[in-house]
Amino acid sequence: MRHPGRDGAPLPFRREVRGALLRVGVPAARIRYEVFGPDLWLPAPTP
Repeated sequence: MRHPGRDGAPLPFRREVRGALLRVGVPAARIRYEVFGPDLWLPAPTP
């Protein structure tokens, strides 16, 4: 059985959920996620 939220949800959905959690006061450090591919939330590396 798959766990909700760990089934490869599309990035726009994950962004919306993360934004909702932040709006209700969940600290960003408490929001966890797994990435299966490039992590598009990380800032670009500086040269």
